Amino acid sequence: KANEKFWAVAIRGGGGPVLVRRHDQHGKITSDAGTLNGHKGPVTDTEWNPFNSNVLYTASDDTTVKIWQIPEEGLTGKMTEPVGTLSGHQKTVTLLRAHPTANNVLASAGKKPCVKLWDVEKCDDKLTLDDFGGFVQDMNFNYNGSLLVTTSKDKKTKVWDVRSNKVVSEAQCHDGAKASKALFLGRREQLLTV
Repeated sequence: KANEKFWAVAIRGGGGPVLVRRHDQHGKITSDAGTLNGHKGPVTDTEWNPFNSNVLYTASDDTTVKIWQIPEEGLTGKMTEPVGTLSGHQKTVTLLRAHPTANNVLASAGKKPCVKLWDVEKCDDKLTLDDFGGFVQDMNFNYNGSLLVTTSKDKKTKVWDVRSNKVVSEAQCHDGAKASKALFLGRREQLLTV
């Protein structure tokens, strides 16, 4: 994933390394390139904070989400100490989504079927959505962050009011073995699913 300054991608290796580069860094990536190495398992997803371009969240097989402060000049070596850790999932954390209008609010989904909403600043689990018939395959906030759409392995698409922890709409998603994806279509009260 990328923002206006950096891009990040998980790579193979011990500590769940994530390569982080500035957009103006060109050329071959060498073995001493700047990486984040703070997890005990592979990194499964990354998400940039939309309010602070230097903050990156990483999700991992080790059941945690790490919060990283990337220096303005980018990474010049290996960074092993995150500025925070979000702990509370019982199995692999698979997805991350930053809230579009509230700074330091993050949603994370795990293989134990639940979605957690975090106060990132306090590293505190504020809400857990757990009415799923299988692990969550996708999730996205609407434009103002009042609703969250999820798809899960049981082929159900649910729209959650994240303030009340209630499902406001539910539908059967697409048939087939592939994961279903869903997102809100801008300010319209419509969803796109594939």
